[in-house]
Amino acid sequence: MSAADQSILRTIQLAAKMHPLSACCVDICDQLVQDLVREVCSSCTSLERPLSPRTMELLEGARGGVVSAPLRDLLAAEVQASERCAWQMEPLLKGGGDIFGNHAKQVVETLTCTNCGTQIAANRFAPHLERCMLGKGRASARAARDMMRSSAESDNRSSF
Repeated sequence: MSAADQSILRTIQLAAKMHPLSACCVDICDQLVQDLVREVCSSCTSLERPLSPRTMELLEGARGGVVSAPLRDLLAAEVQASERCAWQMEPLLKGGGDIFGNHAKQVVETLTCTNCGTQIAANRFAPHLERCMLGKGRASARAARDMMRSSAESDNRSSF
């Protein structure tokens, strides 16, 4: 095996360990380099004097060969690794769980109280109705206390 082949093999082995975000960064960088080369090639071809056919052939060849073969192999290996990972994660994601296999929490259903119009979670609706409609709770206790005070004050005034 030649040194170039060994280098490519090492690159592919590293690609299997590469994070998908890293592969994305490599791809973006590769796209930027390709765009830069295309821009230079197009500016060279749009010169006022016509280029020789040999120069045109070299420029067209440069456009296609911007991405190095090891980089292409690296990206192909990364794609295979991510597909393998996605295949393994598919049953977990279809089951409604997260990557650790935990099931997602149920969304709490909210109901609107017909008496006061506030929105209450379904599991707290019965206690709310008890306080709201039957006069139990903080507000009704205050109202009762205020009524008792006012009746006590009116009794004190009438006794004088």
